[in-house]
Amino acid sequence: MNARLTAALLAALALPASAEYVPKDARLGVVYAMPLGDVYDSGIGAEIHYRLWYWETTAVSVIGSLQQWELSENSEFAQEADFTGFKGSPAFLQVGAGIDEQRELSDHVRLNLHADIRYCNGLSGAKLQLSNGDFSRQQSVDVSDAIIGAVGVGLEVEINRDWTLYVEAGLQGGLIPGEIASGTIKMDNELEAPLLRAGTVIKF
Repeated sequence: MNARLTAALLAALALPASAEYVPKDARLGVVYAMPLGDVYDSGIGAEIHYRLWYWETTAVSVIGSLQQWELSENSEFAQEADFTGFKGSPAFLQVGAGIDEQRELSDHVRLNLHADIRYCNGLSGAKLQLSNGDFSRQQSVDVSDAIIGAVGVGLEVEINRDWTLYVEAGLQGGLIPGEIASGTIKMDNELEAPLLRAGTVIKF
């Protein structure tokens, strides 16, 4: 498997020269995250996987995703701020590369195994909305960059020749978690979470 992964990544480097001879498709869909730590309550976003099938059952992919994660009222931000109202939703732009391996379960259903690594950029402009009675104020949130990895298992169901639907369950973790800070509080940006993905596959 390591030899195949290495060969797939080397093939991806040759993309400009060889892409027109390789079957390709794009997975377009939504992703829902259920964070395991105390920093976030949930996350939701959209993503695209542009896949090139260099082998019959193995593809390499380029991935882009935009997600927004809701800060938890159980986080240190809420506990130390001493405010009754607390809202904040940092946004993340993710780009990366992955590999997919497929097995046919029937004529129209395929099992898809997925693994990827991503660079996660915390977009600027996130705010905490703190309130206590009639008083409220905003406080900026700074999120440093992180490197995350994810794995998933899903099904792709072919509706017709050009249209396929997919569902996937997965898990992601912070390889280099980065930090999240607001005011005097700073802590690890905990991005570990089970994931649910669903969407459509478009063939080219």
